[in-house]
Amino acid sequence: MSADYREDSKEFIKRAIVFNLNGIAKNVIGTMDMSNKNNGMEGKVIFYDQNDRVLYQTSTIRNTTIPIPFGFSVSDVLQLKAEFIA
Repeated sequence: MSADYREDSKEFIKRAIVFNLNGIAKNVIGTMDMSNKNNGMEGKVIFYDQNDRVLYQTSTIRNTTIPIPFGFSVSDVLQLKAEFIA
């Protein structure tokens, strides 16, 4: 993990974290789940490579959305940025 940031405004919240993969990882697999949130927040998660190319993007997720399994290739990705925008 190399950096994270938070950006808040009246219109949106943006949070991100960057992982140094150094081209070693082949795939990212996981599950998105906001069911433990009790507020009305909704948003989406976007994964980028080191050149800000979108690798994967969820549809809008909220606390009523069933968990979403996901997976995508990260072969040759040096840095992976995961960003939550609400």
